[in-house]
Order: sequence, then structure tokens, then C-alpha cells
Amino acid sequence: MNSIEVVIAAMNQNDFSLVEKMKIKSCAVIANQCSYNSIKTENINNYQIKLISTTTRGVGLNRNLGLLFATGDILLFSDEDTLLVDGYQDIVREAFDEFPNADLICFGIEFTLNNQTYKTRIPRKGKLPFRKSLKFGTCSVAVKRSSLEKKNIFFSHLFGGGCLFSHGEDSDFIIQCYRKRLSVYSFDKIICKTAKDTSTCFEGYNEKYFYDAGALARHTFKWPLRILYMVYIALRIKDSQLSLVQKMRYLRAGAKGLKSLTSYQAFTELSKH
Repeated sequence: MNSIEVVIAAMNQNDFSLVEKMKIKSCAVIANQCSYNSIKTENINNYQIKLISTTTRGVGLNRNLGLLFATGDILLFSDEDTLLVDGYQDIVREAFDEFPNADLICFGIEFTLNNQTYKTRIPRKGKLPFRKSLKFGTCSVAVKRSSLEKKNIFFSHLFGGGCLFSHGEDSDFIIQCYRKRLSVYSFDKIICKTAKDTSTCFEGYNEKYFYDAGALARHTFKWPLRILYMVYIALRIKDSQLSLVQKMRYLRAGAKGLKSLTSYQAFTELSKH
């Protein structure tokens, strides 16, 4: 039977209380960014839980540290605001039993606000086309650890909370899996809920959002797919006060900013001169 382990990106944790809070019923690695370095291990409900605390910063680096300490056959990725559903281990095993050739499987997820579900995403069961994959975040993904190791797949240190560009690490990770020819499937059952009450990196679809999205576009796609992706982002996101022309301006600026590793803050300072 495949062993399941949850890799959690967390901050400022002093104990193992996330295990109960997130309803973890399997082995887990808590990659904890804080003000000190330490490694602690505790057995909770007959499952080994590792608390890896470091002074590093950046969600990609944090998840990679969790990956390095993970030993499970199948890995799930979570954040502090993730709540795993009862029986998630059985659901994950059922999916991999049904699709034994799968390397990575995307599952359903509920989004909550003020403890109320406001959106549910349940994919169809089967092979997942690339064009439908980018709407999934890693908190609804399960992947074989051996597949990541064989293809040398890790999270980028450029994208996500605490990084040079504030979002896009999940999309980049899934795109890497496709590019390195992993078999990607989806399964029609929910494995987690995620709370959207607060966010440390999302401040709305503003100038910075599109700048960082442009950086991701250059990092991920070659010409002309890069331009098509930027146009798609500009047209798809309507909940913004920016015009289409303004969105494209910041998307293109972000693409240029990736080449020189220029953050949005540095870009705005340079624009003043």
C-alpha cells in the first residue's frame, strides 16, 4: 500500500498544532519559516510528523525543503489555510489505484470565506489536458515522489509569497510536470478546503499582479505562446480596474523584468526617473 505524506509550507510555527488544525491523518513534513533553525520529530496518532524550521524565505524554497525531508510514496502539498477532508488518504489511494500510470493527479477543492463555502471545483475523472490544468493549485494535487525525483522537478524560487514575483509557483510546477512528460490525471472527489479570508501575497488584480504574471509568462513560455498567454490573462481577468491596454503594458513590463530579475517595486522606482 502506498504511503501518503503531506508537505506543508508554514510560517512561525512553534509546535505541532497544525496537525489537529488541518485534520492531518497521515505522515507529514511541516516546512516552517521562522527566526531559528531546528528539526523536530513527533509521533502523532501513529504517524510521523517532522517540523523543519529554518530562517529561509520564499514559499518555493520552503516547499523544496519539505520535499527534501519527505519520504512518502505519494505527496500532497498544503498551506496553513488548508483543511484536509475526512478520508483524504483513501480518496488519494483510490485515484492512484484507478489510474496506476498516473504520476500526478488533480483533485476537487472547496473555497471558503468566513467559514462558508463560496466555490467548489470538482474536475472530471480522467486524463487532464494541459489547457485545463493551470486552474489547479498544488493544494489539490497528489504526486508520486519517485516521479519528481526521476525528472528532477522542484518549485521555482522566483515565484510565490516572499519571492521576487509574488505568484505563479503552482502553475510553474504543474507546467514542469507536463514538459517533463509526467502523466497528469484528474479525479472527481474533493480532498481539501482552503480559506480565502486573508492572503499575504494577493492584493487584487492590480499593476503588480499583471507585472508578476508577465514575468511568469516569460519564464514559462517561448515566443509566440508567451504573447498568447499574456493576452489570455488580460482578457480572462475582468475583476480589475485596469484597462486592457494597461494590463498588457504591465504584462510586457513584467516579461522584460524577468530577464533582468527586476521586481515590481524596482520597476516602479525606475519608472519615476
